[in-house]
Amino acid sequence: TLDRPDAIAERQVVVSDAAGSGRCLSYTAISDAEWLAPVPERGVVPGVLTLRIDPVKLGTAAEHVASVIVTANEADVSGSPQQVRVTVVGAGPGWTVYLP
Repeated sequence: TLDRPDAIAERQVVVSDAAGSGRCLSYTAISDAEWLAPVPERGVVPGVLTLRIDPVKLGTAAEHVASVIVTANEADVSGSPQQVRVTVVGAGPGWTVYLP
């Protein structure tokens, strides 16, 4: 829950090679919403991707839905790209955040 209008919510997710290919892989992560930022936008596998929500950039709607698309930079990677969906519900302060 975002209790203050300026409180940033974060959740870390692991980026891994689920296929166990053993390849040296890297990724790019792109958000489709201004209020949701993947940090870092580029990384290596295995790695940790932080999803950061900035409530100051949320509009007045009661529900906000956005996605981060994580794409392998190498060709022929099974399961790439992957979508991470994030939902924010309520009215700030007191937003309820649903992260993976």
